[in-house]
Amino acid sequence: MEKDLTTLSPAEIDELRLDAIEPTLSLFDEVGHLFEWLNLFYVHGDSGTAIALSAGGVLGLPDFNGEQPEEMRALATRKREEAKVIENEVNVRFDAEWDRRGGWTRAYLTPDGDIHRSWECKAVAHNYALLPEHSGKTEEEIIAFAREYACAVCYPGAAVEWPSAIERVTGGSYGLHELLNQGWVGEYGLRGSPEALVAEACARGLRARANFDADLGWSVHLLPHTRAESPRRWSTIPS
Repeated sequence: MEKDLTTLSPAEIDELRLDAIEPTLSLFDEVGHLFEWLNLFYVHGDSGTAIALSAGGVLGLPDFNGEQPEEMRALATRKREEAKVIENEVNVRFDAEWDRRGGWTRAYLTPDGDIHRSWECKAVAHNYALLPEHSGKTEEEIIAFAREYACAVCYPGAAVEWPSAIERVTGGSYGLHELLNQGWVGEYGLRGSPEALVAEACARGLRARANFDADLGWSVHLLPHTRAESPRRWSTIPS
């Protein structure tokens, strides 16, 4: 049974919308894989389906059990139309409630950690993600969350000198000091486990991530606090 959107908060509505649109996005992903397979097949010409499937395995594409190109194209077309139908149904339902209320505030995250009022902001270069937990909040609340990562174009009132992470955090280990100064710490600078440094950073309200490289070993990187949690789904600006 569908929930009555008129009884929900903006944050609940946007969270529900992400749930509702997920099957559509998964279908579009499948369509993308199918067309990648077709491209591989045609690039290899008449060398056969087996070559295309072999290349597809390397790229992590699904194994399509030897179907021929015309069958694959028909399948991709069918899935794309199915996705469009679901997408339209979701948009009609949720846009109607948006229009009924005259809209509400939203916060969009970009990979660099900046927070925007709209994904249509000229400062959004490519990818963005809706943060539904901030939908419906006041501009002041969103700026207080974003701090130095509030887009100055979207939030002119945020153009103030926010203290940097190194100015906000005092004390801590040698590794934390290096992390704040450089933005990252290599294996030598850790002087302990990467997990311990990540935990220490998080305990001070920072966001850090440990990475392992076969040649360079472990490293820890400082991330914007606005990316404390990975967004559910990144979207791409339409071309």
